[in-house]
Amino acid sequence: MNDRLHLNAELEIARLGQRGEGLARFEGATLAVPYALPGEWVRAEIDGERAKLVDVIRPSVDRIPAFCPHFTICGGCAVQHLAPAPYAAWKRDLVVGALTRAGIEAPVAPLLDAHGLGRRRITLHALHTRADRGFLNPYGETTVPGHQFANADLGLQLSDGIKLALRTGYETSRGERTLAERS
Repeated sequence: MNDRLHLNAELEIARLGQRGEGLARFEGATLAVPYALPGEWVRAEIDGERAKLVDVIRPSVDRIPAFCPHFTICGGCAVQHLAPAPYAAWKRDLVVGALTRAGIEAPVAPLLDAHGLGRRRITLHALHTRADRGFLNPYGETTVPGHQFANADLGLQLSDGIKLALRTGYETSRGERTLAERS
């Protein structure tokens, strides 16, 4: 594929990749388009093998509103906009595919919904080139800086334990006494 930048390319999303990104073909190559769903026609900016979703021209019937106000900003949830039934089928297919590639034959039950008090795990990033600490979106840009991700009022769908760990880690990195030390 040509590595030059393509602006406003129209793509048909064929399926979801292992990370939840929409996959489309363009000039003989497969492109990953974060936040695009199978069956959608989208407009995207293409840079090499990655594409940035610009607009959904024709949405999937499986597209639903995301429940988190930070969806597509923090990069934590790739398919929060996918309806429950196709989401469960996609997750199950990931397990079936992995077992098949490993040569393991085993029954795989349907997905059990584990929604509870919020996300139970997250990945935070610190960039050596800047003082930013926070979430990375799928394009590798820090989008929620450290002083904001430590704030429990951000509205992130996190469990209380993770929120406390974030505040403690941020305070420690700044040389402040932690919440536990102040108690």
